[in-house]
Amino acid sequence: MLFSAFSGSVRVFYSITAGHISDLNDELHPAIADQDFVSVDGYIDLSDGQSSANLALNISDDSLPEVQEVFLVNLTGESVRDLRLTLVSLILV
Repeated sequence: MLFSAFSGSVRVFYSITAGHISDLNDELHPAIADQDFVSVDGYIDLSDGQSSANLALNISDDSLPEVQEVFLVNLTGESVRDLRLTLVSLILV
């Protein structure tokens, strides 16, 4: 994830959960928490001037042929509304 530059430190809380915001179809299904990926909550501390951060995500590998699946990454925190966030990649399970 890339953030716009800001002044001061900020803590951003995240939650990786089941869900979707895009339309689903025959080739795109919702991922199932704790079956397709590990649902997790955490936080990232961004230092003064820091403009990027990584989230760790555990994806379950089951060797079954499946369509692409999606999940949500929710960001919260008192300073989140002041940050401009760009997701650099979309991860499909």
